[in-house]
Amino acid sequence: MAVIHDYNSDSHGLVVNGPATTAAVTADLRDRNTVVLNWTDGDGSLLNVLLAFNAARVGAAGGQVDSKPNKLWCAVAGRGCFAFAVGGGELHPGYVGEKLGIYGMGTAIPLAELLTDVRDALAVSVPA
Repeated sequence: MAVIHDYNSDSHGLVVNGPATTAAVTADLRDRNTVVLNWTDGDGSLLNVLLAFNAARVGAAGGQVDSKPNKLWCAVAGRGCFAFAVGGGELHPGYVGEKLGIYGMGTAIPLAELLTDVRDALAVSVPA
């Protein structure tokens, strides 16, 4: 079993954004395909964030999210779930908030930053 990598964290041990978090999420997704973060925006919000990369799709294509490969799935417990294509530049916080049911921009902004950083890092090794 692969080792869980080192993440940036706050004084309570919650995951926060930072270079180590981006590297660790990317490595853990490549090693395990899924990771759950007990993540905070640094301003009092705590979210349980499930990230999955290249999840196996079963059944006919369709549904609300297309079935193309190389998707970064993000689910926020009790809120919402969406699959984002890797790469493609900066995710707008409003878009992330809408798709994941996060309506406070104070939380949507750092979550969009995290997802953008991870998508960019994953895109480096994904064939076009």
